[in-house]
This record gives sequence, C-alpha cells and structure tokens, in this order.
Amino acid sequence: MNEQAYQLKSINWEWTLESDEDSLHGPPADGQEDLTTEQMMKVVDDLGALGCEMASIGGGNIFLRSDWEKIAKAMLDKGIKMALMSSGEGIRANIAKIPQYFKGVGITIEGTAGTHDTIKQKSGSFERAVDAIKALKDAGVYTGVVTTISNMNITEMETMYALVKELAPKDWLVRTTMSSGALRRPGFESYTIPPADLIILIKYISDYNRHKELTVAAGCDIGYYAEEEYLRREPWRGCISGIWTAALESGGNVKPCLCLPDEFIEGNVKETPLSSIWSSADSFSSIRHFNPENMSGYCRVCQNSYTCGCGCIGSAFASTGSRYDNIYCFECLTKEFRFMAEHPEGGKTLQSLTERSKTAKEELFTIYRELADRKNKEEA
Repeated sequence: MNEQAYQLKSINWEWTLESDEDSLHGPPADGQEDLTTEQMMKVVDDLGALGCEMASIGGGNIFLRSDWEKIAKAMLDKGIKMALMSSGEGIRANIAKIPQYFKGVGITIEGTAGTHDTIKQKSGSFERAVDAIKALKDAGVYTGVVTTISNMNITEMETMYALVKELAPKDWLVRTTMSSGALRRPGFESYTIPPADLIILIKYISDYNRHKELTVAAGCDIGYYAEEEYLRREPWRGCISGIWTAALESGGNVKPCLCLPDEFIEGNVKETPLSSIWSSADSFSSIRHFNPENMSGYCRVCQNSYTCGCGCIGSAFASTGSRYDNIYCFECLTKEFRFMAEHPEGGKTLQSLTERSKTAKEELFTIYRELADRKNKEEA
C-alpha cells in the first residue's frame, strides 16, 4: 500500500490513568507520568495537521486533569469530534459541561452489581455507573454501554442485556478481554474466555440484534466471517489499526491499538512528534506490511485470510503469540466443531474445550440450522 494512503482518521487516547478504581479489564498503572499540558497541546496540533476527525478519549478519570477543558476545547477548535469512554467517575459532577465537548459517552457495565464491583475492584462502582447513565440520558447526551466479556461475567449476558435495555442507552458494545487494556495486565490470561465460548457470545449478540430492541455491536475481536447476518453491521475487512487509527497511552507511547503489549510501541510523543511517528515508513509495519506468506495455523488455509488479515491483531497476538495466526475466529471454530461431529472418537482439537463447550456446540449447530432454513426459504 502506498504510504500516502495512511490517513489518520481517528485516535484512541488515554488522557490519564489516574482513577479511584483499578479495573481488571483495564490497563495497570504503567509508572509513566501523564503528558503535561504543553505536550498534550502539541499532540492536538499534530492531530489537526494529520487531519484526524474523531477521538475516543479515555483512560482513568479524565476530570482529574485540571486542564481537561482546555485540551477538549483545543480539540474542537481543530475540528476533531470526541467521544468519552468512562466508568462513570466524574460524570455527575461535570454533567453540565460534557455536552459542550463530547458527541457521546460510553459507560462500562461489567456485569451485575457484585461482579461489576469485583472487576472494578471498587465498592459502589456499579451504582455510580448506573447513575452516570441516568444523568447523561437526562442531559440529552448520546450514551452507550461497553462490556468486556471474561470468564467472570459471560454467564451474566442475559441479565446484562435486560439491565442495558432498562437503562435505555443508544447501543451496547460487547468485546472480550482480547480487545481491552486487560491484555497489558500480567496474569490476567485466566480470565479470558476460550475460543469455544465465542460461539455462545456470537449467538447472544445475533439474537439480541434480531429482536431489534437494542443495537448490540460486536467488538473487533469477535466473529469475522460468521455467516450470522445480525452479528456485525459491516463485513470485516481487516484490522484498521495503523491504517486509519492509532492509540496514544497516557505516558505518550504510540501503538496501533491500546490492547497491545509494549512490543508494539512505535515511539513516544515526548521524544518524537505524533505526526512524524504516524508518517514514518517504518511505523506499524506488522499491519501496513502484512505478508500473507507468514500466516500459519488455520489462517494460512482459510479462504478469507487475505481479506481478513488474521482478524484483530490484539486477538491474534494474545491467542497464539503471532500476528499471523488467530484461533479466536468463528470460521476456524466451525471447522473444528464440524470435525468433532464427524469424528467423535478421534482427533486432537485446536483448543481444549471448556465445560461450556457442549452449549457452544449446540449453539453452533442452531446457527447452522437457522442459516439453512433462511437459505431454503430464499431459494423456494
């Protein structure tokens, strides 16, 4: 791809990690100092020069920065629209100002009250998140809910769906720990759902969207070439990190995506301007110079591999340690379960299955039956 084709359209930017929570689904404090006001303003200038159109602002509690309004106003002056990702901290206290700066706000809900507070490691966090959604709704601010699915809350999907419907946000983003800052939290691996559970998750999301009572968006680490028509709004066309989007940590590190470990740091804005990092021919090479010949595992033989690019880069790297192999893929899972059905006595599967695997298998073949029924009706 020609270097001129890399247009930074959006950025995920941590303004600070300071918070009174320590969410297991978020990044741990990295010991780096937040960017100063001057450094933040330089980043804003670079974003404007690069033609950035949208920024997702998050991290910890951005309202703990005394300069947050100054930075937000500078962003708007550059024509950059902003959305805020928040746990609910500071929302009620700043509700009068939020509509001035943010087009919308996403509030994290990680399960029922007890589960949510456990994940956030803060008592009362659930009540604060719910109160934030109510305050935003009363203020007329476009509001969504974000949930990171792990082994701690996947069994609460139905309860969370009912809760989100009751709170009446505009949409619900469902992702896994693969696409959250949790990937940077050592020892968190045991909380990540195994590949088989994606089938359950895909079925939930598809069913919810089919009912049309609430828009549920699948995160970039879910699905890919699932034939379920209600899973994803647009067909998957590969990871856009480093192509159209980038991520900026609170300490100034630039990465393709916030979920990725430090091996993927492209530079630090304290030392090198963001515009130079983005425009460098050597930056984001794992994405910009993706070589299909390096693919391995099922990705190497998949018919969608060239378009898919092994799915979410964070999911691929976390699941196999390689940019070029991703076992968190619906296409791969269908082949595995089909093999199991045809060869019940033999064969080593790609991934050891969990206790929920029987449910996952049943959900998979339910999807198959529904697809076949719809296809037959269309052909009739």
